[in-house]
Amino acid sequence: MNDENIPNNTDETKDPAESDIPKDNTDGTKEAAGSDTPTNDTNQVLVNSQIVDAVKQTRDAVRIGSSDTSKVIDSGIAYQKASQAAAFAVQDATDYLRNIMAISSTAQGMALKLFLETKDPLYSQVLTQAQTAVTMAATNLETVGMSAISVATDFPR
Repeated sequence: MNDENIPNNTDETKDPAESDIPKDNTDGTKEAAGSDTPTNDTNQVLVNSQIVDAVKQTRDAVRIGSSDTSKVIDSGIAYQKASQAAAFAVQDATDYLRNIMAISSTAQGMALKLFLETKDPLYSQVLTQAQTAVTMAATNLETVGMSAISVATDFPR
C-alpha cells in the first residue's frame, strides 16, 4: 500500500475555518469557531442557535409567554419549594418514627429480660412507656402528613 494516498490530518493541514479555537478578526474582536458573528467581549459565551431555539420551543410547550414570565415562574417555584418542604417534613417524621421504634424495641427487650430475671415491676413500666413512645411517634407522623397535604393543596398557585 502506498502512503501517498492516505490523507494527512495533522494540524498543519487543517483548514483554519474548521478550528475549534476562536479566531482574531482584523479589528481586534474575537470570532467564535464556525460562527460568522464577531463579538467585542472576550468573556461573552456564544450560544448555538439550536440551543436558543430549543429553549424557546420548551417555553412555548409549557405555555410560558415570552413577554412576562415572572408571575408564572415565581408562583410555580414557590409552590415547588412549599411542596418540597412539606415532603421533607413527612420524611423527617417517618425517620423519627423509625428511630423511636428501634430505640423502643431495644428498651423493651432489655426491660423484658430484666423483668424476667428480677420480677421488679419497674421494668413493666418501661415496657409501657416504650410502647407509648411508638404510639406518639405514629401520631406525630399522621399529624405531619395531614399538615403536608394541607400545605400542598391550599398553597396558592
